[in-house]
Amino acid sequence: MSLIQGLSDTINPNSTVPGDLRNGGDLNNLADQLIGNVINYIIMPVGGVVAVVSLVYGGYLYITAGGDVEKTQKGKRVIIYSVIAIVIVMLSFVIYNTILDCVNPGPAGTTKFLCPNRP
Repeated sequence: MSLIQGLSDTINPNSTVPGDLRNGGDLNNLADQLIGNVINYIIMPVGGVVAVVSLVYGGYLYITAGGDVEKTQKGKRVIIYSVIAIVIVMLSFVIYNTILDCVNPGPAGTTKFLCPNRP
């Protein structure tokens, strides 16, 4: 599913998706779908590509520093921030799926994670 198709399925006025408020859906399903589409089709690919490109750039700076302390430090900083960005992108996916699984458990209340009991 492409980004455009995923987003258009969420907001299409003639859609019959569960989150469509006009066809008996509820706001929670609509929010789940919208957030899921943003994370899966925007944050993950764009954030991942930007982080990997900056990681390569940081490595390039570090390798071509030629003994210059400032360039070496800049390269190290770019590499560290790139790794942090990659971790944040992956954690956004994990946190979203964990919350979604806790809020919307599977059949018979089964979840993949230890979620607090709801009243």
